[in-house]
Amino acid sequence: MSNILSKHRIKQTETGKYVAIVPSCFSKDYYQSFYMRRLHPSRSFPFRLNGLYEISYQNEADFLLVGRELSQLEKDILVFIARFRNVQKLHIQKEMGSNVSGKRIEKAVQKLCQYFLIETWEFPRQDKPEVSAAAYSISQNGYRLLRYFQLIEQQEYYKQENLFEDDLYQPLRFWKIVDTYQIFKLSAHYKGFLPQKMLAPQPYTIKQTKKKMNSLGEEKKTQTERQIFLRQALLQGELLFENPRLQYVFDLYPLVTEADLEELLLILQHWSVLEDPYRYLVLIVDSWDRVEEVSHKYDLSAYEANILFFDLDSAQHEDLQSSLYQFDADSSSYSLLPFKLRIQ
Repeated sequence: MSNILSKHRIKQTETGKYVAIVPSCFSKDYYQSFYMRRLHPSRSFPFRLNGLYEISYQNEADFLLVGRELSQLEKDILVFIARFRNVQKLHIQKEMGSNVSGKRIEKAVQKLCQYFLIETWEFPRQDKPEVSAAAYSISQNGYRLLRYFQLIEQQEYYKQENLFEDDLYQPLRFWKIVDTYQIFKLSAHYKGFLPQKMLAPQPYTIKQTKKKMNSLGEEKKTQTERQIFLRQALLQGELLFENPRLQYVFDLYPLVTEADLEELLLILQHWSVLEDPYRYLVLIVDSWDRVEEVSHKYDLSAYEANILFFDLDSAQHEDLQSSLYQFDADSSSYSLLPFKLRIQ
């Protein structure tokens, strides 16, 4: 197996298939008992840096002093957390690669916590609910420090106070975005990742077909149309790809709750009026059961959209190169969409 794949914890099975560690793949039962709890810092704020300077992040000198104390690894981890807003410890380990020891990563994360640049959360492990696992989010101080050193662009998206702006499950959506990114960045044609995609308000025509029996017992169909105005929609991750012939984009939509399934209608309506044959809507699901739920709720053939499903369970247990499916509107069926991995 190539060094790149093993570095990012991709494993090869006895049958030659590749599988990934997917920390955000959960069972339905797990969501019912999920919680997140923020852990309080071990020391008070403001704090003293090296026993000399009181740091309150109220002036540029504070950011300069703290920035000088950070190693490149610590900066890389801070940027990674900021880009994805909330990540598990395992995500950080996968991102930094197997050539960086767990001890170094633990030490770096602890330092970022002690400098009040990130916040620590705990949540129950799926395999051992009585045992807590760690996750991390960017703090306001961390966001401002990254902006001071121009390590990230200025966007409201990064700010920590919006972490639970939708519901308790928002971090899980971020985790699924991270997992999808960490797999597809190993694609031979991967080019980059953008933290969000905004779909602007626009008009949309709803077409409805009504069936009616005439006096001869014959079924007749009539079609009606009405126009609505779609509200703004936000997608929380965008993968960019490029091969010698073309560029294409995967816009990511994780399905976690029933509310996500309801909100999908708005996304599908937006997508059906996009005039871009090289932009795909990727629905991130825990298992094939979720694909069937979507198909049961929506007639996907009614939407002129490039729709893909990414099956996390398949990527983790079967074959990650056979975990991406494309919906075919003509046949109302699904076909495997294999992708090449970067092996050098």
